[in-house]
Amino acid sequence: MKILLVHPQINSIPAYSYGIGYLISVLKRGGHSADYFVLQDLRDILLLYQTVKEQKPDIIGFSLLTAEAGYLGDIIKGVKEISSALIVCGGIHPTLQPESTSQIDGVDAIVRGEGEYPLLELANCMEKKEGYFHLKNFWFKKNGQIIKNDLRPLIDLNELPPPDKGIFYQRMIDLDWGTNRFMFNRGCPFGCSYCSNSALQMLYKSKGPFCRFLSPQKAIELIDLDSKRFKFDFIFFDDDIIALDKNWFYEFFALYKKRFSYPFCCNVRAGSVDSAMI
Repeated sequence: MKILLVHPQINSIPAYSYGIGYLISVLKRGGHSADYFVLQDLRDILLLYQTVKEQKPDIIGFSLLTAEAGYLGDIIKGVKEISSALIVCGGIHPTLQPESTSQIDGVDAIVRGEGEYPLLELANCMEKKEGYFHLKNFWFKKNGQIIKNDLRPLIDLNELPPPDKGIFYQRMIDLDWGTNRFMFNRGCPFGCSYCSNSALQMLYKSKGPFCRFLSPQKAIELIDLDSKRFKFDFIFFDDDIIALDKNWFYEFFALYKKRFSYPFCCNVRAGSVDSAMI
């Protein structure tokens, strides 16, 4: 199956989507063709349509933030005129606002929460011409109705292959002044009112540990892999709070100090670090 995953960043600073990167790597490991399209400017819509015509994808997925939701209907309308692909929306907005996302004209399905295995299963079912309306994490439109499937448990991040980073990724590093970015965890235990994590905690309260990290060794392997493929001289760790687990923190940075000399920035929270950690 051919899958085209679109990352709308309209009027935003270009940023790599770790979620799409992992989706693509899991799909490729499953034997499917998957590509990443960055929709940074409204002028890119014509290029998107051209890409759809050339690639003829079976599934077109949009990773959606609330800021981009208002543009989606018009974009999908143009896609529908040139393609019969199944239109799927995923990301934080469909996860927390599934009702409003489902009402957008042209959206055939939304995937809530972690989409790696749901999207892979959808591609497998479509390739085998099997039914897929039962797949967990999905809401599907069918005959004017919406089929609302339950969420599956959260995954072990160590099961995932490294996120896919195409040739475009070097350009993103260059646009960010030589900065390479990594994220090794998902979830945050704090309930800040301005952050989506508090809502996600409620959504996933019975689906397993919410805060999860790659092993320190796996995290180091990702940096090492990028050091062989890309040119960069600074790192930003995008984890919400990299000091959540002290054992992980000490093990990771001990390994980091042995292997790398890149200066870095990271996110911590007052009260989550002590003087020894600093």
